[in-house]
Amino acid sequence: MASADVMRGRLRLDVSELDIVARVGTDDGQAGRMLGQALRPTGAMPDGRLAPWADQLLTVVARPAMRLVVELFAIERTESSIWATPALAVLGEPRPEGIIELSGVEPIMLPHLVAWLVGLRNRPRPTEPAAITTSITELAKLEQAARSGAAPDTALARLIAVRRFSWRITSVWVSPSGPHRGELHVVDGDTAGLWRIHVADRKAADPVLTFEPTSASAIWKAIVGLLPTSEVLQDAA
Repeated sequence: MASADVMRGRLRLDVSELDIVARVGTDDGQAGRMLGQALRPTGAMPDGRLAPWADQLLTVVARPAMRLVVELFAIERTESSIWATPALAVLGEPRPEGIIELSGVEPIMLPHLVAWLVGLRNRPRPTEPAAITTSITELAKLEQAARSGAAPDTALARLIAVRRFSWRITSVWVSPSGPHRGELHVVDGDTAGLWRIHVADRKAADPVLTFEPTSASAIWKAIVGLLPTSEVLQDAA
């Protein structure tokens, strides 16, 4: 059920209500009426019309120039979303009971926001200097062996044993030259350092993964590289 934090300019919607917002972006009149019914009791429509702050949030979500998805893989998978235009970005953070909290962010702050969401920080440089290659099937077997305490003494097994979590960022936008999609997948190995994961061929029956030792500064540059420049974002709007 929709709710609003009027003082801080935040909206909380469930997944079905967020889907309605996306439909509003396709000029679906019925979706607009449904959204109004959901938001009317929240305080976001004080005079029967959306308050400016709420209208700005929902307009960005309905018609973004760029979309970012930030996934964290630990004991459970969590997902945050970012919608952005040249004027405003909106962060959608998961809350209990399937609620998504929407809040506004200055677009210039997006790299910092993403770095904060994934917990990017300096880690010891990996002691394993070379990249590690494996397949998804072999990785699954190794993780199962690690859970049972029967993992072999290999560089990848040692990384799995001490890792904090992994995370993946996906960015999508459309420019005059066509659609763009970027991805960054990283394992935070804590004392084993940071490792970037590259996938050779996603369409393969058993894709090959390469774990590349890296650093926080290199990951920061990669995060910035996932985002279009303000000029490109303006063209995509």
